[in-house]
Amino acid sequence: MLGRLTKNEEDDKSQAYMGPWYTVRAPVSQQMGKVMNKKVQCGLCELYFLPHNLTGIASWKAVLLKRQEWGLEEASEKLKKWAPTRLYNSVKLCAFCAQLVVPEMSTPDFPDYLSSTSPHKLKSGQMGLLE
Repeated sequence: MLGRLTKNEEDDKSQAYMGPWYTVRAPVSQQMGKVMNKKVQCGLCELYFLPHNLTGIASWKAVLLKRQEWGLEEASEKLKKWAPTRLYNSVKLCAFCAQLVVPEMSTPDFPDYLSSTSPHKLKSGQMGLLE
């Protein structure tokens, strides 16, 4: 047959040059740049994110107090029902929610001596403690 290759000749020719790409994928354990598809829930907004995007950390108490401030009754119930040791466990937060649970300088939770506008000026011998 002129101009036509037999089945064996086609297989030989295709094996001779496969191109610059791999014909067989490496096992998943050897692949570089694996994409994680397991997402974790943010403690405050409850949206799902990749674990490396949950950069904030807060206590459950801070999260539940913020939810209670927003008017969620479930948060009030959990604050009463949960043991104090559980309230102070850490929870991961997304970057947006992390800024919501940080105490503001005007709240009583924020120490007055850390404020830059504080009337108390530290003297060199006080070592950060106020009398």
